[in-house]
Amino acid sequence: MIRLSSRLLASVSYQILGAFALVVLAALAGYTASLTATEQMSQDAERIDIAGSLRMLSTRAALTYYTAYTTRDTERVNNVLQSLKARLENPVLDAGSPESQRQLAAIRQHWAEAEAHFEKMALPPEYIRVSVEKLVDEIDQFVLSVQRDSEEKVSRMRTIQLLALLTVLLTSALMVYLIRNRVQAPLSQLVNAHQRLESGHFDTRLNLTRQDEFGSLAASFNAMSAQLDKLYHELEEEVAHQTRALNARNEGLNALFAISGDLHAEPISSHTLRAALIRMKKAIHARELILCLAESETPVQYCQLHTESSPVLRGLTAPDIDQTRRDCEQAPETRLCFPLSSAKGELGLLIVHFSQPAEPWQHQVCAMLASLIVQALSDHLEHEHSTRAALHEERTAIGRDLHDSLAQSLAYLKIQLTKGHRLLELARYDDLRATLAEAREGLNAAYSQLRELLTTFRLQISEPGLEQALRGACAEFAARGESLEIQLSWEVSDYTPDANDEIHLLQIVREALANVVKHSRATKALVKLSDTQDGRLELLIEDNGCGLDTGSSPLHHHGLRIMEERARALPDGTIEIGAITENGRTGTRIRVTFTHQRQAELLLKVVPHVVQ
Repeated sequence: MIRLSSRLLASVSYQILGAFALVVLAALAGYTASLTATEQMSQDAERIDIAGSLRMLSTRAALTYYTAYTTRDTERVNNVLQSLKARLENPVLDAGSPESQRQLAAIRQHWAEAEAHFEKMALPPEYIRVSVEKLVDEIDQFVLSVQRDSEEKVSRMRTIQLLALLTVLLTSALMVYLIRNRVQAPLSQLVNAHQRLESGHFDTRLNLTRQDEFGSLAASFNAMSAQLDKLYHELEEEVAHQTRALNARNEGLNALFAISGDLHAEPISSHTLRAALIRMKKAIHARELILCLAESETPVQYCQLHTESSPVLRGLTAPDIDQTRRDCEQAPETRLCFPLSSAKGELGLLIVHFSQPAEPWQHQVCAMLASLIVQALSDHLEHEHSTRAALHEERTAIGRDLHDSLAQSLAYLKIQLTKGHRLLELARYDDLRATLAEAREGLNAAYSQLRELLTTFRLQISEPGLEQALRGACAEFAARGESLEIQLSWEVSDYTPDANDEIHLLQIVREALANVVKHSRATKALVKLSDTQDGRLELLIEDNGCGLDTGSSPLHHHGLRIMEERARALPDGTIEIGAITENGRTGTRIRVTFTHQRQAELLLKVVPHVVQ
């Protein structure tokens, strides 16, 4: 019972249910009281009616007795007595208060005494009249008693209804109070707290310490809010951490992009490499970056670049590098070692020191930096080797051109001078004059050859691409000739030669057009570059001149040999030089065929040389 009472006091729902039950009970009590009082008052009215009929019958009995007393007509008296007796014995009269029952008993007793006198008819009518009046007075008292009972019942009913109404009002007020203070107020706090929670105020708390449903709900809400607040702060910290990490990654990627541009825009040197290391150190928040590069092969020696010191440390040996690797293996979380390896061999090491254990993104950025350095060093070596190969090839071509043209002309002049000296000793002046004329012609030819060679050495392709360079050459030689029309036909779709092949092709065309202008006396010439059916390329040069003069002096055909040498310098290059004889045409045809790309392998030295 005590436990139930404490539950009722603590539970809002039980309190509201109890108040509602009290209202229902009060209403039922009022209704029951009204129903009972109404029924009882209806019996009181019937009793009053019966009492009124008793008074009427008593008076009638007295009158009948008065008239029958002289005639002795007992039958009429008996009839009235029977009616009165039946009314007096009605059980409805027995209900009522003790006072009315006592009065009813006195009336019945008085009537029993008077009834005997009525039956005997021995007493005079005056005596009967007095007795009946007394009976009527008693009946009047009985009626008054019944009326008082009815009034008391009405009063009790009003009191009960008033108490029920008061109970309903008080209980309703209690319910309003409970709903307002125990339901509406906490519910409003819950709604406000929910709205604040939705707006992001996870520090919202409910100040409800009651031991009821709302108190339990408030405790659960506070626990949930505290958990959300904790989770929100943890998420904020995680987002801030991820944002910092993302910014650091972006900074690292930006540094990689800038380093890539710097390494490919400037020559590789200790300055550019150290600048790249310093930039990356700031981007990844490293303590130090060290770059070890091999400088020689026999014996193997290394140089070392630091972000903390500007001088280049040289003379490191392979054991020193091995010791550096072992130092990194002893602290793999804070010391990262990345080998700089290419397809040709090992170039060195990149070592990164961190104050804290390196994160995965830092490891990835450092690996990408090592790849960039390897690519830059490989490109640098490739460029140096290509430059040396191009210089060597150009020097070879210059020597070949000098040997095939100017050297032969000078040898011819030497022979002519020796012959002239001999003819002078023999006094053969006519032959001497002819020899001197030939020597003069040879000297002029040598001078022309020298000018052509100088033009070749100074040749630069300023036009964007071989096609435009050939068009420029055709226009140049067409302007040199008299009424000479030179047509260029470019019939290749996808061909981009390298610089050396472009020089060779352009020089072959220039040499051929120079011969057209000097010797063929042609009015039309054709330069055509096209694809062949076997996948090769064909350069065709034709004219409608006098054709190839095979009986001329070799001095005048040194240009043909130069073209042959340049054609053989092309990838799988071949050349055919001959006269045009078909369809009654005359002229010279030069056909050069070659492949798209070079097949020779370039030998690279895998060990770089770092210049300070």
